[in-house]
Amino acid sequence: MEYLILVIIFIFGLGVGSFLNVVILRLPEQRSIARGRSQCPACGRILAWYELIPLASFFALRARCKSCKAPISWQYPIVEFVTGVLFVVTWYVHAYSGMTSSQFPISNFQFPNFYFITQLLSYLFYISVLLVIFVQDFRWGVILDRVTVPAIVLTLVFQLLLSPTIVPLTTLGLGMLIGGGFFALQYVLSRGRWIGGGDIRLGALMGAMLGWQLVIVALMLAYVGGAVIALPLLIFRIKHLGDALPFGIFLVPATIITLFYGEAIMRWYFNLVYIV
Repeated sequence: MEYLILVIIFIFGLGVGSFLNVVILRLPEQRSIARGRSQCPACGRILAWYELIPLASFFALRARCKSCKAPISWQYPIVEFVTGVLFVVTWYVHAYSGMTSSQFPISNFQFPNFYFITQLLSYLFYISVLLVIFVQDFRWGVILDRVTVPAIVLTLVFQLLLSPTIVPLTTLGLGMLIGGGFFALQYVLSRGRWIGGGDIRLGALMGAMLGWQLVIVALMLAYVGGAVIALPLLIFRIKHLGDALPFGIFLVPATIITLFYGEAIMRWYFNLVYIV
């Protein structure tokens, strides 16, 4: 039964990933997400239902359009697969691992209740939004307000449902101030040369998702990850000082890791400092 649930969650994640691809591609072009069936970007042919089966259609068609034989982007199966995997991880962590004992006190699977379902849905939503932001920033170097601003509002709604008290809201407000303010300060100091406005909204979104303590963890992870990636690019002269490198591609993985393991990372860090 346990494995069947994981398979169902994975298939559900594949379907959501297919929808995320639509969001990723249409929002930058200001096209409606709800209207218009999917079509081949090369020849414009409307795709049949069997060409839209997540993951399977890509490999059945051998990564080419059935009509014009134009190559199909690997973005489609990668986003679908990663979404499915992250949905499985989210379910597993919530249902079996007791991810945050202070907020989600279960060590073994229990029958889903309102708190369980709301917490699970909130994290699936966070993962979905962050994947959209990652791919759009990776491909086009943009973090759209049409993604981050509604996501901040819905994140706050989830947080209100989960923690309808003053103290958690204060923590989230401080998290948004730290996350957004950190990038806003860089934006002002550099007059927009270091950081774009989208990073400010993404920082605020991270703070709403994580709270003030964990958003600091996520920022640290992002800068460490950025340094690990950027240094080899500079050494091998793939990139040069002053070249633009979208920072959202580091902030998003850092946020996802912190959502799952932020408290464990904090405990490890403070234990390390205490030992030293």
